[in-house]
Amino acid sequence: MELFDKNLNDTLYLPEYEGNSLVNLSNSILNSYGIKPLHNLLNFDETIFNNDKKNIVLIVIDALGYYNLLRLAEKSPDFSALLDFFNLKKITSVFPTTTSVALTSLVTGTYPIEHGIMGYLLFLERFNSIMNMINLSPIGFPRDIFVRHGLNPNKFLPVKTIFQHLTNAGIKNWTITSNAFKNSGLTRMHHQGSSIKGYSDVVEMIMLIKDLLEKKNESNFIFCYWGLSDMYGHIYGTESEEYCYGIELIFEILMKKLLKRLDKKILKETLFLITGDHGQINTSWRDEKWLNASDEMTKKYFVMPPTGDTRSIYLNTNDDTSFKDYFRNRYDNQFTLLTKMDAVETGLFGDISKNNGVNGIIIEKNLRRIGKYIALAHSCNSLNYKYTSEDRRQRGKHGSLNEWEVFVPLLIYADR
Repeated sequence: MELFDKNLNDTLYLPEYEGNSLVNLSNSILNSYGIKPLHNLLNFDETIFNNDKKNIVLIVIDALGYYNLLRLAEKSPDFSALLDFFNLKKITSVFPTTTSVALTSLVTGTYPIEHGIMGYLLFLERFNSIMNMINLSPIGFPRDIFVRHGLNPNKFLPVKTIFQHLTNAGIKNWTITSNAFKNSGLTRMHHQGSSIKGYSDVVEMIMLIKDLLEKKNESNFIFCYWGLSDMYGHIYGTESEEYCYGIELIFEILMKKLLKRLDKKILKETLFLITGDHGQINTSWRDEKWLNASDEMTKKYFVMPPTGDTRSIYLNTNDDTSFKDYFRNRYDNQFTLLTKMDAVETGLFGDISKNNGVNGIIIEKNLRRIGKYIALAHSCNSLNYKYTSEDRRQRGKHGSLNEWEVFVPLLIYADR
């Protein structure tokens, strides 16, 4: 397990892109269907994927971190008993550890520096605006405003999705997601090449998986996304009953209504994988630092408001050489401050030495979406900017490289 920088802070961990991350999981899935992978496979690929599995079902539970899962199992004997049916591995998310970035890496099999969605909030030159990459809209605006003003979700990414690769290889694939997201610009962007089905609740989600496996005779890849756990964590915290019971409920219904009811032949032909896009860490209001347009640092150094996320903050500053000293003095031992190129060379956004066809011009364009500096939060700290009057504190956060955020579980269920 590689520490980010032992000399700066020994609790920040690099994503393990070389063979133990979400990127590698996607590439192992492609490889299992006979498609040439874009990057390394999972280090333990040969122990999971084999030719006797006709179907693969990948369930992504938003904000399900590896240590969130272990803490829940420790507190709930019933949940711990459910986990005994799975083989549990520990892998990493990507950087930043946030949904828009991690899901894009997962559905493309590429690094953030390649696909270009490198944060929750990004500055897009084309629109001369800071974009919320979940909603594809400016801060505070309704979802998909940019889509209605010229952003084509089908042409935004410079890389193909894994669903396009699968379709081109003749593999039928499906996406199951909430009706709330089914027709959004981000879903259209992420799931090009896939047939999308929407659900209204967790029961319908599980039954859609069951129906697809029972009614389709050809090889299938099914991608299923559950997002409410992230919302529960943000609002109530990851130790709350809302977050914990929500996770338990998914596993209970999955086991009792799907895995124990599927025909034995289908079960033997299907590999079930469950993972998270990132984890979440509980935070207190005492750990939150707030900025606004009238703050001294904002007025003296910033050329635009911060972007990124509250625990992985992109700072676009002027050329005043005193900024680094000012920031470090003000937030002593609370954040690690890196230049953009320091982060690239460290490999936070992926290994660009082998970019597999994503050329340097695209990578340069992607890097212009983030600031000159990146501030990585230590412990439970966060740096929040008051963009609108609606901005509020959150009990659970993610985005940095704390072990609670960067490590996610990979649960494997394969009937032998």
